[in-house]
Amino acid sequence: MNEQTLSKTIGTLTDSEIVALLRKKFADDIHLFARQCITEDPHDQENPVKHLPVDLVPYIDELLEAYVTEPKILVEKSRQVMVSWIFLTAILWDVLFHPSRRVAIVSKKTEDARKLIERMQFMYEQLPVEWRPKLDFAYHPLPKVTCGETHSQILGIPQGAEQLRSDTFSVIFSDELAFQDDQEKTWTASKPTIDGGGTFIAVSTPNGENNLFYQLRKGGSFKVFTIHYSMNPLKTDAWRKQAFSGLKKEQIDQEYEINYLASQSDKVTPEFSAVVHVRSLEYNNQFPLYVSWDFGYNRPAVSFSQYYDGSLRILKSYLGYKIPIDQFVDQMIVQMNQWFSEITTVVDFCDIAGKQANDQTGKTTIQVVNRLLAPHHRNLRYKKTKNLDISISMMRKLMTSLVKGYPAMLVDPSNKDIIAGFQGGYHYHGEQKKLCGCGLNEFGEKEKNYYTHLIDTVRYVVEHIYGPVFYNVHRQPVEPPRKVQDKRFTRSIRDQLNLGRKF
Repeated sequence: MNEQTLSKTIGTLTDSEIVALLRKKFADDIHLFARQCITEDPHDQENPVKHLPVDLVPYIDELLEAYVTEPKILVEKSRQVMVSWIFLTAILWDVLFHPSRRVAIVSKKTEDARKLIERMQFMYEQLPVEWRPKLDFAYHPLPKVTCGETHSQILGIPQGAEQLRSDTFSVIFSDELAFQDDQEKTWTASKPTIDGGGTFIAVSTPNGENNLFYQLRKGGSFKVFTIHYSMNPLKTDAWRKQAFSGLKKEQIDQEYEINYLASQSDKVTPEFSAVVHVRSLEYNNQFPLYVSWDFGYNRPAVSFSQYYDGSLRILKSYLGYKIPIDQFVDQMIVQMNQWFSEITTVVDFCDIAGKQANDQTGKTTIQVVNRLLAPHHRNLRYKKTKNLDISISMMRKLMTSLVKGYPAMLVDPSNKDIIAGFQGGYHYHGEQKKLCGCGLNEFGEKEKNYYTHLIDTVRYVVEHIYGPVFYNVHRQPVEPPRKVQDKRFTRSIRDQLNLGRKF
Protein backbone atom coordinates (compact mmCIF):
# COMPACT_ATOMS: atom_id res chain seq x y z
CA MET A 1 0.00 0.00 0.00
CA ASN A 2 1.60 3.32 -1.11
CA GLU A 3 1.39 6.55 0.89
CA GLN A 4 -1.41 8.05 -1.25
CA THR A 5 -3.59 4.95 -0.95
CA LEU A 6 -2.87 4.73 2.78
CA SER A 7 -3.90 8.35 3.26
CA LYS A 8 -7.22 7.79 1.50
CA THR A 9 -7.83 4.61 3.49
CA ILE A 10 -7.13 6.28 6.83
CA GLY A 11 -9.62 9.01 6.00
CA THR A 12 -12.46 6.45 6.08
CA LEU A 13 -11.46 4.65 9.29
CA THR A 14 -12.35 5.09 12.93
CA ASP A 15 -9.64 5.89 15.48
CA SER A 16 -9.49 2.28 16.69
CA GLU A 17 -9.21 1.02 13.12
CA ILE A 18 -6.37 3.46 12.44
CA VAL A 19 -4.54 2.21 15.54
CA ALA A 20 -5.01 -1.40 14.41
CA LEU A 21 -3.71 -0.53 10.95
CA LEU A 22 -0.63 1.22 12.33
CA ARG A 23 0.14 -1.66 14.67
CA LYS A 24 -0.19 -4.12 11.80
CA LYS A 25 2.25 -2.08 9.70
CA PHE A 26 4.77 -1.90 12.55
CA ALA A 27 4.38 -5.60 13.37
CA ASP A 28 5.26 -6.46 9.76
CA ASP A 29 8.23 -4.10 9.47
CA ILE A 30 10.86 -3.87 12.21
CA HIS A 31 12.75 -1.22 10.23
CA LEU A 32 9.69 1.05 10.08
CA PHE A 33 9.21 0.70 13.83
CA ALA A 34 12.89 1.47 14.52
CA ARG A 35 12.49 4.79 12.70
CA GLN A 36 9.93 5.80 15.34
CA CYS A 37 12.27 5.08 18.26
CA ILE A 38 14.09 7.73 20.26
CA THR A 39 17.25 7.00 22.24
CA GLU A 40 19.32 8.80 24.82
CA ASP A 41 23.05 9.47 24.36
CA PRO A 42 24.73 10.71 27.57
CA HIS A 43 27.96 11.27 25.63
CA ASP A 44 26.30 13.95 23.49
CA GLN A 45 25.92 16.98 25.72
CA GLU A 46 24.28 19.14 23.03
CA ASN A 47 21.69 16.69 21.72
CA PRO A 48 21.36 13.68 24.05
CA VAL A 49 17.80 12.71 23.03
CA LYS A 50 17.47 11.75 19.37
CA HIS A 51 15.93 9.30 16.96
CA LEU A 52 17.77 6.04 16.36
CA PRO A 53 19.80 7.04 13.25
CA VAL A 54 18.59 4.19 11.05
CA ASP A 55 19.05 6.13 7.81
CA LEU A 56 22.53 7.38 8.72
CA VAL A 57 24.22 4.25 10.10
CA PRO A 58 24.08 1.26 7.70
CA TYR A 59 24.66 -1.51 10.22
CA ILE A 60 21.49 -0.66 12.18
CA ASP A 61 19.24 -2.14 9.50
CA GLU A 62 21.61 -5.13 9.15
CA LEU A 63 21.36 -6.01 12.84
CA LEU A 64 17.60 -5.48 12.91
CA GLU A 65 17.22 -7.83 9.95
CA ALA A 66 19.45 -10.40 11.65
CA TYR A 67 17.19 -10.30 14.72
CA VAL A 68 14.29 -11.40 12.52
CA THR A 69 16.13 -13.98 10.39
CA GLU A 70 19.11 -15.43 12.31
CA PRO A 71 18.84 -17.97 15.18
CA LYS A 72 22.35 -17.34 16.55
CA ILE A 73 23.93 -13.89 16.38
CA LEU A 74 27.30 -12.75 17.74
CA VAL A 75 28.38 -9.11 17.61
CA GLU A 76 31.95 -8.09 18.42
CA LYS A 77 32.01 -4.35 18.75
CA SER A 78 33.66 -1.11 19.72
CA ARG A 79 32.20 0.79 22.61
CA GLN A 80 29.61 3.53 21.99
CA VAL A 81 28.31 2.14 18.68
CA MET A 82 24.66 1.73 19.81
CA VAL A 83 24.54 -2.05 19.43
CA SER A 84 22.73 -2.51 22.75
CA TRP A 85 20.21 0.19 21.77
CA ILE A 86 19.62 -1.58 18.44
CA PHE A 87 18.80 -4.93 20.02
CA LEU A 88 16.70 -3.30 22.74
CA THR A 89 14.73 -1.69 19.91
CA ALA A 90 14.24 -5.10 18.30
CA ILE A 91 13.14 -6.68 21.59
CA LEU A 92 10.71 -3.82 22.27
CA TRP A 93 9.21 -4.31 18.78
CA ASP A 94 8.94 -8.03 19.40
CA VAL A 95 6.98 -7.87 22.65
CA LEU A 96 4.76 -4.96 21.59
CA PHE A 97 3.42 -6.53 18.42
CA HIS A 98 3.86 -10.31 18.60
CA PRO A 99 1.97 -12.76 20.83
CA SER A 100 3.46 -14.92 23.56
CA ARG A 101 7.05 -13.79 23.17
CA ARG A 102 9.32 -14.39 26.16
CA VAL A 103 12.67 -12.61 26.13
CA ALA A 104 15.59 -12.80 28.56
CA ILE A 105 18.09 -9.95 28.85
CA VAL A 106 21.20 -11.37 30.52
CA SER A 107 23.96 -9.22 32.03
CA LYS A 108 26.77 -9.76 34.51
CA LYS A 109 24.70 -8.43 37.41
CA THR A 110 21.03 -7.75 38.05
CA GLU A 111 21.91 -4.05 38.24
CA ASP A 112 23.27 -4.16 34.68
CA ALA A 113 20.10 -5.87 33.44
CA ARG A 114 18.03 -3.22 35.22
CA LYS A 115 19.87 -0.43 33.38
CA LEU A 116 19.10 -2.07 30.04
CA ILE A 117 15.42 -2.35 30.94
CA GLU A 118 15.46 1.33 31.94
CA ARG A 119 16.81 2.19 28.50
CA MET A 120 13.94 0.27 26.94
CA GLN A 121 11.44 2.08 29.16
CA PHE A 122 12.86 5.41 27.98
CA MET A 123 12.34 4.36 24.34
CA TYR A 124 8.85 3.10 25.05
CA GLU A 125 7.77 6.31 26.76
CA GLN A 126 8.79 8.37 23.71
CA LEU A 127 6.44 6.41 21.44
CA PRO A 128 3.03 8.02 20.71
CA VAL A 129 0.50 7.09 23.38
CA GLU A 130 -2.25 6.86 20.77
CA TRP A 131 -1.02 3.62 19.17
CA ARG A 132 1.51 1.97 21.51
CA PRO A 133 0.30 -1.17 23.35
CA LYS A 134 0.51 -0.82 27.12
CA LEU A 135 3.66 -2.12 28.83
CA ASP A 136 4.14 -2.53 32.57
CA PHE A 137 7.66 -2.11 33.98
CA ALA A 138 8.72 -3.56 37.33
CA TYR A 139 12.22 -3.68 38.84
CA HIS A 140 11.95 -5.83 41.98
CA PRO A 141 12.92 -8.49 42.75
CA LEU A 142 14.09 -8.80 39.11
CA PRO A 143 13.55 -6.35 36.24
CA LYS A 144 10.45 -7.38 34.33
CA VAL A 145 8.36 -6.00 31.46
CA THR A 146 4.92 -7.35 30.54
CA CYS A 147 2.53 -6.59 27.69
CA GLY A 148 -1.04 -7.60 28.54
CA GLU A 149 -2.29 -7.25 24.95
CA THR A 150 0.25 -9.64 23.43
CA HIS A 151 0.88 -11.74 26.56
CA SER A 152 4.61 -11.18 25.94
CA GLN A 153 7.24 -10.65 28.60
CA ILE A 154 10.85 -9.53 29.14
CA LEU A 155 12.97 -10.60 32.12
CA GLY A 156 16.26 -9.04 33.23
CA ILE A 157 18.47 -11.87 34.50
CA PRO A 158 22.00 -11.98 35.99
CA GLN A 159 24.64 -14.25 34.46
CA GLY A 160 24.31 -18.01 34.84
CA ALA A 161 20.86 -17.78 36.43
CA GLU A 162 18.98 -21.03 36.80
CA GLN A 163 15.91 -19.26 35.47
CA LEU A 164 17.40 -19.62 31.98
CA ARG A 165 17.38 -23.37 32.43
CA SER A 166 13.92 -23.66 33.97
CA ASP A 167 12.07 -21.30 31.59
CA THR A 168 11.59 -21.50 27.83
CA PHE A 169 12.49 -18.28 26.05
CA SER A 170 11.88 -17.05 22.53
CA VAL A 171 15.01 -14.85 22.63
CA ILE A 172 18.03 -14.62 24.91
CA PHE A 173 20.06 -11.42 24.62
CA SER A 174 23.38 -11.68 26.47
CA ASP A 175 25.05 -8.28 26.84
CA GLU A 176 28.85 -8.01 27.27
CA LEU A 177 29.10 -11.80 27.38
CA ALA A 178 32.93 -11.77 27.32
CA PHE A 179 32.95 -10.05 30.72
CA GLN A 180 30.49 -12.38 32.44
CA ASP A 181 32.05 -14.71 35.00
CA ASP A 182 29.59 -17.54 34.39
CA GLN A 183 29.63 -17.59 30.60
CA GLU A 184 29.60 -21.36 30.39
CA LYS A 185 26.58 -21.58 32.73
CA THR A 186 24.73 -18.95 30.70
CA TRP A 187 25.45 -20.81 27.45
CA THR A 188 24.53 -24.22 28.87
CA ALA A 189 21.32 -22.89 30.38
CA SER A 190 20.45 -21.31 27.02
CA LYS A 191 20.55 -24.61 25.13
CA PRO A 192 16.82 -25.40 25.58
CA THR A 193 15.97 -22.08 23.93
CA ILE A 194 18.36 -22.66 21.03
CA ASP A 195 17.36 -26.28 20.54
CA GLY A 196 13.71 -25.27 20.60
CA GLY A 197 14.13 -22.85 17.71
CA GLY A 198 14.67 -19.68 19.74
CA THR A 199 17.23 -16.94 19.17
CA PHE A 200 20.50 -16.42 21.09
CA ILE A 201 22.26 -13.07 20.74
CA ALA A 202 25.75 -12.54 22.19
CA VAL A 203 27.15 -8.99 22.20
CA SER A 204 30.46 -7.84 23.65
CA THR A 205 33.61 -5.86 23.33
CA PRO A 206 36.66 -8.18 23.39
CA ASN A 207 38.12 -9.52 26.62
CA GLY A 208 40.95 -11.78 25.50
CA GLU A 209 40.76 -15.22 23.90
CA ASN A 210 40.26 -17.38 26.98
CA ASN A 211 36.52 -17.09 27.28
CA LEU A 212 33.36 -18.51 25.78
CA PHE A 213 32.55 -15.40 23.74
CA TYR A 214 35.75 -15.77 21.71
CA GLN A 215 35.22 -19.52 21.31
CA LEU A 216 31.71 -18.91 19.97
CA ARG A 217 33.09 -16.21 17.67
CA LYS A 218 35.59 -18.65 16.19
CA GLY A 219 33.30 -21.69 16.21
CA GLY A 220 31.47 -20.99 12.96
CA SER A 221 27.89 -21.67 14.08
CA PHE A 222 27.01 -18.02 14.72
CA LYS A 223 26.25 -15.23 12.30
CA VAL A 224 29.10 -12.91 13.28
CA PHE A 225 28.98 -9.11 12.93
CA THR A 226 32.00 -6.89 13.54
CA ILE A 227 30.87 -3.36 14.38
CA HIS A 228 33.83 -0.97 14.47
CA TYR A 229 33.30 2.68 15.31
CA SER A 230 34.63 3.67 11.87
CA MET A 231 31.48 2.08 10.37
CA ASN A 232 29.41 4.81 12.04
CA PRO A 233 29.65 8.08 10.10
CA LEU A 234 28.54 9.96 13.22
CA LYS A 235 31.79 9.02 14.99
CA THR A 236 33.92 11.95 13.88
CA ASP A 237 37.55 12.76 14.60
CA ALA A 238 36.35 15.03 17.40
CA TRP A 239 34.39 12.13 18.91
CA ARG A 240 37.38 9.82 18.67
CA LYS A 241 39.67 12.36 20.32
CA GLN A 242 37.25 12.75 23.22
CA ALA A 243 36.53 9.00 23.55
CA PHE A 244 40.23 8.06 23.57
CA SER A 245 41.27 10.82 25.95
CA GLY A 246 43.01 9.47 29.04
CA LEU A 247 43.06 5.85 27.83
CA LYS A 248 46.18 3.73 27.39
CA LYS A 249 46.88 2.16 24.01
CA GLU A 250 45.92 -1.30 25.34
CA GLN A 251 42.58 0.07 26.55
CA ILE A 252 41.88 1.72 23.21
CA ASP A 253 42.82 -1.46 21.35
CA GLN A 254 40.50 -3.60 23.45
CA GLU A 255 37.51 -1.32 23.88
CA TYR A 256 37.48 0.47 20.51
CA GLU A 257 39.70 -1.44 18.05
CA ILE A 258 38.14 -4.89 18.74
CA ASN A 259 41.54 -6.36 19.63
CA TYR A 260 41.17 -9.61 21.60
CA LEU A 261 44.90 -9.67 22.27
CA ALA A 262 45.29 -6.12 23.55
CA SER A 263 46.37 -7.37 26.97
CA GLN A 264 48.83 -9.91 25.52
CA SER A 265 52.29 -9.23 26.95
CA ASP A 266 55.53 -9.82 25.03
CA LYS A 267 54.08 -9.05 21.60
CA VAL A 268 56.52 -9.53 18.74
CA THR A 269 55.13 -6.50 16.86
CA PRO A 270 53.85 -4.01 19.48
CA GLU A 271 54.20 -1.26 16.86
CA PHE A 272 51.21 -2.57 14.91
CA SER A 273 48.01 -0.54 15.24
CA ALA A 274 44.70 -1.34 13.59
CA VAL A 275 43.98 2.40 13.32
CA VAL A 276 47.21 3.06 11.44
CA HIS A 277 47.88 -0.09 9.45
CA VAL A 278 44.49 -1.58 8.59
CA ARG A 279 42.83 -0.04 5.54
CA SER A 280 40.64 -1.27 2.70
CA LEU A 281 42.97 -2.03 -0.20
CA GLU A 282 42.54 -2.67 -3.93
CA TYR A 283 45.08 -4.38 -6.13
CA ASN A 284 46.84 -2.47 -8.91
CA ASN A 285 47.35 -4.46 -12.12
CA GLN A 286 50.35 -2.29 -13.07
CA PHE A 287 52.48 -3.90 -10.36
CA PRO A 288 53.58 -7.49 -9.63
CA LEU A 289 51.55 -9.63 -7.26
CA TYR A 290 53.68 -11.28 -4.58
CA VAL A 291 52.37 -14.69 -3.56
CA SER A 292 54.01 -16.09 -0.44
CA TRP A 293 53.58 -19.72 0.63
CA ASP A 294 54.16 -21.44 3.96
CA PHE A 295 54.10 -25.26 4.06
CA GLY A 296 53.13 -25.68 7.71
CA TYR A 297 52.27 -29.21 8.79
CA ASN A 298 48.50 -29.57 8.38
CA ARG A 299 48.39 -25.80 8.00
CA PRO A 300 49.48 -24.56 4.55
CA ALA A 301 49.16 -20.80 4.29
CA VAL A 302 49.38 -18.19 1.55
CA SER A 303 49.27 -14.41 1.40
CA PHE A 304 48.97 -12.03 -1.55
CA SER A 305 50.59 -8.62 -1.50
CA GLN A 306 51.89 -5.80 -3.67
CA TYR A 307 54.41 -3.03 -3.29
CA TYR A 308 53.70 0.41 -4.70
CA ASP A 309 53.61 4.06 -3.59
CA GLY A 310 56.13 3.24 -0.89
CA SER A 311 53.99 0.66 0.94
CA LEU A 312 53.87 -3.11 1.18
CA ARG A 313 50.14 -3.88 0.88
CA ILE A 314 48.87 -7.20 2.23
CA LEU A 315 45.74 -7.73 0.16
CA LYS A 316 44.46 -11.24 0.88
CA SER A 317 45.45 -14.38 2.75
CA TYR A 318 44.21 -17.89 3.38
CA LEU A 319 45.02 -20.51 6.01
CA GLY A 320 44.34 -24.14 5.13
CA TYR A 321 43.45 -26.96 7.47
CA LYS A 322 44.46 -30.63 7.06
CA ILE A 323 44.71 -30.40 3.30
CA PRO A 324 47.52 -31.84 1.09
CA ILE A 325 49.74 -29.15 -0.34
CA ASP A 326 48.92 -30.03 -3.96
CA GLN A 327 45.18 -29.63 -3.34
CA PHE A 328 45.79 -26.41 -1.45
CA VAL A 329 47.84 -24.93 -4.30
CA ASP A 330 45.22 -25.93 -6.89
CA GLN A 331 42.49 -24.25 -4.83
CA MET A 332 44.53 -21.09 -4.33
CA ILE A 333 45.29 -20.79 -8.05
CA VAL A 334 41.55 -20.79 -8.73
CA GLN A 335 40.99 -18.32 -5.91
CA MET A 336 43.72 -16.02 -7.21
CA ASN A 337 42.03 -15.82 -10.59
CA GLN A 338 38.88 -14.66 -8.86
CA TRP A 339 40.56 -12.13 -6.60
CA PHE A 340 43.14 -10.73 -9.04
CA SER A 341 41.72 -11.32 -12.52
CA GLU A 342 43.73 -8.57 -14.25
CA ILE A 343 47.18 -9.27 -12.80
CA THR A 344 49.74 -10.43 -15.37
CA THR A 345 52.96 -10.56 -13.33
CA VAL A 346 53.19 -12.92 -10.37
CA VAL A 347 56.21 -13.64 -8.17
CA ASP A 348 56.12 -16.59 -5.73
CA PHE A 349 58.08 -16.86 -2.47
CA CYS A 350 58.31 -19.69 0.05
CA ASP A 351 60.16 -21.05 3.06
CA ILE A 352 63.50 -22.73 2.40
CA ALA A 353 62.26 -25.61 4.58
CA GLY A 354 60.36 -26.71 1.49
CA LYS A 355 63.63 -28.12 0.12
CA GLN A 356 63.42 -31.10 2.47
CA ALA A 357 62.48 -34.28 0.62
CA ASN A 358 59.49 -36.41 1.61
CA ASP A 359 60.61 -39.81 2.92
CA GLN A 360 57.92 -41.63 0.92
CA THR A 361 57.98 -39.82 -2.41
CA GLY A 362 61.55 -38.58 -2.44
CA LYS A 363 60.31 -35.21 -3.73
CA THR A 364 60.52 -31.88 -1.97
CA THR A 365 57.50 -29.70 -1.33
CA ILE A 366 59.06 -27.07 -3.57
CA GLN A 367 59.24 -29.56 -6.43
CA VAL A 368 55.59 -30.54 -5.94
CA VAL A 369 54.43 -26.93 -5.92
CA ASN A 370 56.63 -25.92 -8.85
CA ARG A 371 55.04 -28.68 -10.94
CA LEU A 372 51.63 -27.12 -10.27
CA LEU A 373 52.83 -23.58 -10.92
CA ALA A 374 54.69 -24.47 -14.13
CA PRO A 375 51.66 -24.30 -16.47
CA HIS A 376 51.17 -20.73 -15.26
CA HIS A 377 54.82 -19.81 -15.99
CA ARG A 378 55.70 -19.43 -12.33
CA ASN A 379 58.04 -21.01 -9.83
CA LEU A 380 59.02 -20.59 -6.19
CA ARG A 381 61.83 -18.43 -4.89
CA TYR A 382 63.40 -18.86 -1.50
CA LYS A 383 66.43 -17.76 0.48
CA LYS A 384 68.08 -18.87 3.64
CA THR A 385 67.28 -16.69 6.64
CA LYS A 386 70.48 -16.17 8.58
CA ASN A 387 68.81 -14.54 11.54
CA LEU A 388 65.09 -14.60 12.32
CA ASP A 389 65.44 -11.51 14.48
CA ILE A 390 66.52 -9.52 11.42
CA SER A 391 63.37 -10.54 9.55
CA ILE A 392 61.22 -9.54 12.50
CA SER A 393 63.07 -6.24 12.82
CA MET A 394 62.30 -5.59 9.16
CA MET A 395 58.57 -6.00 9.73
CA ARG A 396 58.67 -3.80 12.82
CA LYS A 397 60.61 -1.13 10.93
CA LEU A 398 57.97 -1.09 8.21
CA MET A 399 55.27 -0.58 10.81
CA THR A 400 56.96 2.52 12.23
CA SER A 401 57.90 4.14 8.90
CA LEU A 402 55.95 6.53 6.71
CA VAL A 403 56.62 6.78 2.97
CA LYS A 404 54.74 9.35 0.86
CA GLY A 405 52.44 9.96 3.80
CA TYR A 406 51.42 6.30 4.17
CA PRO A 407 52.62 3.61 6.56
CA ALA A 408 55.22 1.40 4.89
CA MET A 409 53.00 -1.60 5.68
CA LEU A 410 49.23 -1.74 5.13
CA VAL A 411 46.87 -4.65 5.74
CA ASP A 412 43.40 -5.12 4.27
CA PRO A 413 40.78 -5.81 6.99
CA SER A 414 39.87 -9.15 5.38
CA ASN A 415 43.14 -10.59 6.77
CA LYS A 416 41.75 -11.12 10.25
CA ASP A 417 44.30 -13.74 11.38
CA ILE A 418 47.27 -11.69 10.17
CA ILE A 419 45.90 -8.66 12.01
CA ALA A 420 45.30 -10.69 15.18
CA GLY A 421 48.80 -12.14 14.86
CA PHE A 422 50.37 -8.70 14.68
CA GLN A 423 48.17 -7.52 17.57
CA GLY A 424 49.56 -10.17 19.91
CA GLY A 425 48.81 -13.65 18.57
CA TYR A 426 52.44 -13.70 17.45
CA HIS A 427 54.31 -13.32 20.75
CA TYR A 428 57.14 -14.47 22.99
CA HIS A 429 55.91 -17.22 25.27
CA GLY A 430 56.95 -18.34 28.76
CA GLU A 431 60.05 -17.69 30.80
CA GLN A 432 62.29 -18.69 27.88
CA LYS A 433 60.63 -16.03 25.68
CA LYS A 434 60.16 -18.54 22.91
CA LEU A 435 58.69 -17.22 19.66
CA CYS A 436 55.12 -18.48 19.62
CA GLY A 437 51.89 -18.16 17.69
CA CYS A 438 49.57 -20.14 19.94
CA GLY A 439 45.91 -19.18 20.00
CA LEU A 440 42.36 -20.34 19.46
CA ASN A 441 41.75 -21.57 15.93
CA GLU A 442 38.63 -21.24 13.80
CA PHE A 443 37.06 -24.11 15.75
CA GLY A 444 37.57 -22.43 19.12
CA GLU A 445 40.35 -24.90 20.02
CA LYS A 446 43.80 -24.08 21.36
CA GLU A 447 46.38 -24.54 18.59
CA LYS A 448 50.14 -24.37 19.05
CA ASN A 449 51.20 -22.29 16.03
CA TYR A 450 47.90 -20.97 14.78
CA TYR A 451 49.12 -17.41 14.09
CA THR A 452 52.63 -18.33 12.98
CA HIS A 453 51.97 -19.63 9.47
CA LEU A 454 50.35 -16.53 7.96
CA ILE A 455 52.77 -14.16 9.72
CA ASP A 456 55.62 -16.22 8.20
CA THR A 457 54.22 -15.65 4.70
CA VAL A 458 54.46 -11.91 5.34
CA ARG A 459 57.97 -12.35 6.65
CA TYR A 460 59.09 -14.17 3.47
CA VAL A 461 57.85 -11.28 1.33
CA VAL A 462 59.66 -8.72 3.47
CA GLU A 463 62.90 -10.73 3.35
CA HIS A 464 62.81 -11.01 -0.43
CA ILE A 465 61.76 -7.58 -1.61
CA TYR A 466 63.70 -5.54 0.95
CA GLY A 467 66.91 -7.55 0.80
CA PRO A 468 68.81 -9.84 3.19
CA VAL A 469 70.19 -7.10 5.46
CA PHE A 470 68.57 -4.44 7.55
CA TYR A 471 67.31 -1.79 5.23
CA ASN A 472 66.21 1.78 4.73
CA VAL A 473 62.50 1.62 3.89
CA HIS A 474 62.71 4.95 2.09
CA ARG A 475 64.59 3.38 -0.81
CA GLN A 476 62.90 1.21 -3.39
CA PRO A 477 62.79 -2.47 -2.47
CA VAL A 478 64.82 -4.97 -4.44
CA GLU A 479 63.11 -5.75 -7.75
CA PRO A 480 62.68 -9.44 -8.66
CA PRO A 481 65.35 -10.65 -11.11
CA ARG A 482 64.39 -10.60 -14.77
CA LYS A 483 65.27 -14.28 -15.18
CA VAL A 484 63.94 -16.82 -12.75
CA GLN A 485 66.07 -19.60 -11.31
CA ASP A 486 64.43 -22.62 -12.91
CA LYS A 487 64.29 -22.32 -16.70
CA ARG A 488 62.49 -25.62 -17.06
CA PHE A 489 59.25 -24.27 -15.67
CA THR A 490 59.07 -20.52 -16.22
CA ARG A 491 59.56 -17.73 -18.66
CA SER A 492 61.14 -14.41 -17.81
CA ILE A 493 58.97 -11.72 -16.30
CA ARG A 494 59.49 -9.69 -19.48
CA ASP A 495 58.08 -12.58 -21.53
CA GLN A 496 55.07 -12.84 -19.23
CA LEU A 497 54.33 -9.16 -19.70
CA ASN A 498 54.68 -9.40 -23.47
CA LEU A 499 52.43 -12.43 -23.63
CA GLY A 500 49.91 -10.83 -21.30
CA ARG A 501 49.41 -14.19 -19.61
CA LYS A 502 47.22 -14.63 -16.63
CA PHE A 503 47.74 -17.23 -13.97
